[in-house]
This record gives sequence, C-alpha cells and structure tokens, in this order.
Amino acid sequence: MTKGASSRDSVLVVDPKEFSDRIHGKKPQRKKAGKKSTGVVPKCGETEPAKLDGEKLLAEVREIQRNATGVKGSNFAQRLVTNAASLLLSETEKKEGDRVELLLGILEGIEEFEPKNGIQAMLSVQMLGVHEVALKFLRNATREGQTYGNANMHVNWAARFMKLFVEQTEAMAKLKGTAGQQKVTVEHVTVNSGGQAVVGNVETGGRGASESNET
Repeated sequence: MTKGASSRDSVLVVDPKEFSDRIHGKKPQRKKAGKKSTGVVPKCGETEPAKLDGEKLLAEVREIQRNATGVKGSNFAQRLVTNAASLLLSETEKKEGDRVELLLGILEGIEEFEPKNGIQAMLSVQMLGVHEVALKFLRNATREGQTYGNANMHVNWAARFMKLFVEQTEAMAKLKGTAGQQKVTVEHVTVNSGGQAVVGNVETGGRGASESNET
C-alpha cells in the first residue's frame, strides 16, 4: 500500500495473475516458504515481455470490472467495486480474507443486477449496501441478553432499510424500462357454437401496453 492510501482504497488490491488464474479455473500455485512473490517484476533481460504480460493481466481485470458494472471507464468501474467492498466486507475480511475470492464475490453481486450504465451501476452498489445493513440490524435484533426496547429498535431499523430496498428495486425497474409491465398471451381458445373468440396476442397492464383483438 502506498503512503497515505486509505485502508478502503487498498481492500481489493489483488495479484492480476492470481485473479486471471481463478477466472480461467487454474489452480493457484503454492508459494515456497521464505520466498516472497515478485508480482510482475521482470527478470534481468526480460523487461519488455514481463512488463507486457503484467499489463495484459491488469487490462483483463479492468475489462472484467467494466463488464460487471456496465460502465465504460476503468477507473469508475474500480471505484464502484471499491465502494461495494467498503460496504460489504468486515474488518476481518479486509485484513485476512482471500482478496481474489472477495473481489469475485463482489463482482458477481453487482453483475446480478445487470447494470447497463453508470446510474444503474451506482444503484446496484447502493442496493447491495442497503441489503447488507438490513441483515445486520436483523441479526442484532436476535442477539441474546438485550432488552425488548433494544431489540425492537433494531427491528424498526431493519424494516426501514428493507422498505428502502423495495423502493430501490422499483427505481431500478423504472431505469430499465420494465416497471409495471405485464404481458398475457392467449395461445388457444375453444369457442362454442354462436360464441365469439379472441384470436391473437393480448397485452394488458403497464404503461404503453396495447391490446390487439380480432373477433
């Protein structure tokens, strides 16, 4: 960690090669005792190839982060992932956890929301944080030895964050243009003598929904 860097900014500093190996399903090699990893520092006489290899691995990590967050800029994608890490990881995980595994978990969490731009990506990170806080208050509410008033306070806070999460879910649906949409397709209709039938697709509910009826 560079001098002056905060612990939050260093949470997801990972070895690009180890990260790439995990992504491609390769087993990490055990390091020999007493021998520190040199990362991408090249050997004498191999400066350019080693440097290019390291840059290629780093570019792969950045591309994966951009794809997961749905944003165009590598720095912004890294910032979003770092923000998520600061919200989701405990102090123990930050100090002792498998950073590659933690990074993969956070990227998978963001990717589940399928963000397509910066606003959706930021909301995805916020939703992960709100979900985590709601669960934290629920856990606190079940701790033994506390007063009824204290437990009730935790339940109330959990309820607030769960309500906020529902509101965020609705906001995400609006951003993606999927809010209030419902589609019913009529595939087969049996008509008795003298009756009328609806033939074709019928779409109901939601803004912009249309009905196409043919009798």
